[in-house]
Order: sequence, then C-alpha cells, then structure tokens
Amino acid sequence: MHVTITELAGGSTVKIFTAAGRLVATIDGSKLGSTVVWNCRDDNGKLLASGVYIAAEASSVTSEYGQTKFVLIRK
Repeated sequence: MHVTITELAGGSTVKIFTAAGRLVATIDGSKLGSTVVWNCRDDNGKLLASGVYIAAEASSVTSEYGQTKFVLIRK
C-alpha cells in the first residue's frame, strides 16, 4: 500500500501526523519534485494502523505550505 501526494511546491518536506498530532513520518521531497510516494510506514519502518492522518507540507524554496487530512484503511 502506498499513498501518493501530488501538486507539492518545489523543495517540500512532507510530515505525516496522527489525528492526535503525533509525528509518525517525515518525507524529504526536496529532490523529488512535486510528487512524493509514502509507503504507509512510520520513520521506524513499522506499518501504520488504520486511522485518520494529516499530511503537512512546507517548502524551503518557497513560502508555500499546505495540509490535508486522509483516512488509511487496512484490510
């Protein structure tokens, strides 16, 4: 399972948080362009459980930032 995050500003870093606000993953997209693919694992390599997550994006190149909420459902 993978999540694709598109239309990012150049040089972006994406941070994935639980709905409770705990940081679970950081994706350095600074060399990946406007799209990153996340493997649904935390920074320790553990698969994340089903739940609500927030992806927050910030660019070191521009002043752009954004966030989105999504649901991860494991079968």
